[in-house]
Amino acid sequence: MEIKLSVDRIEGDIAICYDGDKKYELPAHRLYEGLIVSATIDGNGNLLSLTPLYEETKKQKQALFERTRALFNRSKK
Repeated sequence: MEIKLSVDRIEGDIAICYDGDKKYELPAHRLYEGLIVSATIDGNGNLLSLTPLYEETKKQKQALFERTRALFNRSKK
């Protein structure tokens, strides 16, 4: 099964990731907070592969920046 996860935080060598409400703990190697990854997980919940989605992460961060800027600009009026 392939799922998209968002890295919420790094705790030592573990990356705490979420897919909606479900929490996953993955090896933190080459991961950072806010990164979106595509993970392949088998039926037992074991991680088979992990692919960072850098472009999707960049787009999501840009969209968040734009929404935040719009909120601050609206409150200045």
